[in-house]
Amino acid sequence: MFEKILKSKLLWALVPITVTVILFTLRSEKREPIYAVKKAPSLIFDKESASSKIKLIKNDSIKINDNVYVTTLVLWNNGGIEIRKEDVRKPISVNLINGKEIIDYKILSETNPEISNFRIVKPSSELQLDWNYFDPDFGVEIQIIYSGDINSKIKIEGYVLGQEVEYVNARKNNFQSVFIIVFFLMLLCLLFYTIRVIYGDKDIKKRERIITLTILLLMIIFIIYTLYVDIGNYYKSFGLPL
Repeated sequence: MFEKILKSKLLWALVPITVTVILFTLRSEKREPIYAVKKAPSLIFDKESASSKIKLIKNDSIKINDNVYVTTLVLWNNGGIEIRKEDVRKPISVNLINGKEIIDYKILSETNPEISNFRIVKPSSELQLDWNYFDPDFGVEIQIIYSGDINSKIKIEGYVLGQEVEYVNARKNNFQSVFIIVFFLMLLCLLFYTIRVIYGDKDIKKRERIITLTILLLMIIFIIYTLYVDIGNYYKSFGLPL
């Protein structure tokens, strides 16, 4: 039964088209600014346990009376299109949620500093990110020191043409990526089984065999390329690019 299906010309007309449509959908070019917490907030000044002889003073000579934390975040372009400044509809900003204030900030590293030239600007009360070029896989690592409590957190927000800045958990697997990998593994198993059936069937003409194997070879090459580019970049991103 299954062998008869594999011999069907309609099947081999539909399979490449279906796979191409699916892969094209998965590989659709888009801008995708995402960020992750590289180093979780850690307490560097505890107002409760600090000695009375120790005082934390800001550069404007104001005493800090709250707990102080430090955290590191990474922002990168996980899409396939450059994020241009004219694409930004809402500035990409670094905001403190449920905290007192951001005390200090700096860029620790970036993927291609001579090209991207990321910088933090403060046109008003919030911190905003600026850059020269924000190409695919370009990223920046930012350190933030802030005052607050255990419920305070740093969040990167903004809106680029068609896409909001999204938070991802770098320590958890993504269901979509797992589904893609399982799908490709199943497809590869089907391809290898089909090759076995073709070579074991003497009724299949040499010309049809060559055409079928050529289609299979092109599909395999395309699958490997997709796995290398899409999934490879996805997990490289989740491994944090900096």
